[in-house]
Amino acid sequence: MNEDMDNEHTSVLIENINDVIFSLDAQGCFTYVSSVIQRVARYTVNEVLGQPFTHFVHPDDLSGLQASFEQTLAGRLEPYEFRVFAKDGTVIHVRTSSRPLWEEGKLVGLTGIMIDITEAKRAEEALRKARDELERRVAERTAELAAVNASLEAQIAERRQMESQREAALEALRIARNVTVAWWNTRRWASCLPTRKATSCLSTRPC
Repeated sequence: MNEDMDNEHTSVLIENINDVIFSLDAQGCFTYVSSVIQRVARYTVNEVLGQPFTHFVHPDDLSGLQASFEQTLAGRLEPYEFRVFAKDGTVIHVRTSSRPLWEEGKLVGLTGIMIDITEAKRAEEALRKARDELERRVAERTAELAAVNASLEAQIAERRQMESQREAALEALRIARNVTVAWWNTRRWASCLPTRKATSCLSTRPC
């Protein structure tokens, strides 16, 4: 009587949990699945019982999940995330946590819980896309700023070169002017020499 009540109480608890409770035999076929599977994946319990778990798993995740199944049977417990197909073909992201199932000292399979993490994965993907978009915009803005900076540096360099050329031209003009003045002064000096010599000779004659 008490055992029946305990079993009934356990069944009620299991059926009211939001996550899927399941058991697999040593070959990976479902021996038990809670009715929550219908809400999560649209399958009825009868459509799942007796089926291998590989029937529902996304092919890209199958090899990793099979390895995880073997590790769990060997007692190496770890949660595992993978994708399954709902009855309507929708891809669902799930996480399972399992442990070996023993009966009378014999390993008969494993039992575990499967949690639907699709919404969390969608939020994670949206966050990743937003981060990538932000990084793209930052990279574009950085490239624009770098281009503007390079243009300004080129303009500054060109202006400095023009100023250097102008200063060189002014210096050349100053030197040319000095040379010209010196040349004219030399010519004037040379033109004055005979007159000065004659004047000097006349002044030395006795009166």
